[in-house]
Amino acid sequence: MVPPEATEEDFNIALALNRRYWAYPPYGAAILARSLKNSGYAAAIVDLNYEILSHVFEKPHEFSYEIWKKALGKSLESFRPDLIGISCMFTMGHMNMKRVAEEVKRLCDLPVAAGGVHPTNAPEAVLRDCPDIDFIGLYECDQSLPALFDVVNGKQPETELSQVAMLIGGDFVSFNERTPPKLDEILPPDYCELAIGKYDGLGQVGTYRFMRENRTAASCLAVRGCRAKCSFCSVRSFNGSGVRTREVVLVVDEVERLVHDYGIKHITWLDDDLLFNEMRATALFNEIIRRKMNLTWDASNGVIAAAITPGLLHAMVESGCIGLNIGIESGSPKILQEVHKPGTVDSFRKAKYLLAAYPYLFIKGFLMMGFPGETLGQMKETVNLALELGFDWYPLQILNPLPSTEIFGSLTQDCGSVIANPGTGGWMAGIFQSLNLRRREESEKANARKFFDRLQGKDLDIVPSKEDLADLWFLMDYKINYEPILDMENPVKLENKRKILRDICDRISHANALGNLFLSLTERKLRSFAEADRRMALAKQFLDESDYWQKRFAVFGLYRHLSGCEAKAV
Repeated sequence: MVPPEATEEDFNIALALNRRYWAYPPYGAAILARSLKNSGYAAAIVDLNYEILSHVFEKPHEFSYEIWKKALGKSLESFRPDLIGISCMFTMGHMNMKRVAEEVKRLCDLPVAAGGVHPTNAPEAVLRDCPDIDFIGLYECDQSLPALFDVVNGKQPETELSQVAMLIGGDFVSFNERTPPKLDEILPPDYCELAIGKYDGLGQVGTYRFMRENRTAASCLAVRGCRAKCSFCSVRSFNGSGVRTREVVLVVDEVERLVHDYGIKHITWLDDDLLFNEMRATALFNEIIRRKMNLTWDASNGVIAAAITPGLLHAMVESGCIGLNIGIESGSPKILQEVHKPGTVDSFRKAKYLLAAYPYLFIKGFLMMGFPGETLGQMKETVNLALELGFDWYPLQILNPLPSTEIFGSLTQDCGSVIANPGTGGWMAGIFQSLNLRRREESEKANARKFFDRLQGKDLDIVPSKEDLADLWFLMDYKINYEPILDMENPVKLENKRKILRDICDRISHANALGNLFLSLTERKLRSFAEADRRMALAKQFLDESDYWQKRFAVFGLYRHLSGCEAKAV
């Protein structure tokens, strides 16, 4: 069972129709379905997120969020399962996981299990907050879930139980011994009856829709785990240490099935360390080339900069790579060392040099801010490095500590129970960062709070407060993603900017004065004068309607780029 992506309180039909919600095919659930079937058990997948999104497009004027409950009841009646498993990958899915469990118990008296990254990260907290969840499957359950079924059915002794957590008499009990699948035990997904070819039309699959035009996308996983030990990342907590690679031919066989069975033309790799083992990674991309599948692909989850080599990069591009994300996180050598990043400032510079040979490749650099003890000066180092590297775009995120990570443990010691309860805001709220920022913009249209360029001050040793981070995020985002356009003349770089700015203005963030202004400037540099005029008119309209934008335009000195507009007092 895959819960809806957004809660009923946060669900927005307009956002859904703009394909803003994630719509990844349920890869993990499909792996478990294959494992269970291979062990002699019947399995089915019910994707309630798909049910809601498809309902929006089918009946936008008659939409009812409650459709997921009807789909759940119908599936219980038709399949008649002995156990319900709920998949929950991210903390933002906690509330809907809880509500799905409640609905199952309302409809029938079946045992309910939960699994995935989120329940694994905080099993006791999840169980205590979700009384309708009977037990949790920890870590990768490819082997442990079929083994659990065998124990229940008397096929194996109780000593074979592993990776299970539950409450017994109010006490938390867990079998933590890991039984991860070996290389030859990693199976391809079985999506059962799911319409994988339709997912991409309902929401986001990867982060490069603006680059792949009308190519239908799905996802695939080539390796499990990551060689890095970043203190803010939960990959090692879930997958264990090291990296396990699948046989290249089997991975490409899986991709080929997606092409032939579902009409897929673009792959988003789910891997956390796609380029692990240069020889093997090169062989993977060469096999895709050899089979002539006419695919494109992206690495939305990110790659390690130090892993990029000339030969590997050539194979990536030849096999259809159109975009990749590089995990940078910070421009401060001290921060990089503290969070155990495998990359250094020098390795990022080396990657820039190699990537320059492929200007049409869209490069994003993952950045983070708000690390414990991070100063304004260190944030400025991040801005300066981003400007030096000159990548096409920088997704910037305020640190959202995840349970089971090293950095979460250190913050919990300081913050106590404030961020320890998954049933309320705390560490779930960070997931909705972009949504919260848009809400703030709406709430400050009439009267916005004061806005300053705090990175221009003399005292850069200050550690900003949590309340300051939203404005600092906006400031850094402007400096690294928008301001460089003012001096940009390279038509290839400008074209990449145009593509992502159109996506931002038309699909992601409507009424965006800043985005439309810089899209207008970009269109003019590319000699699309009519479109430049249209975007400029929109920028002026949104600016006139919002004190939030007016204060920011004044601080950034942007009124000089608008004809017929006067600067407002800050």
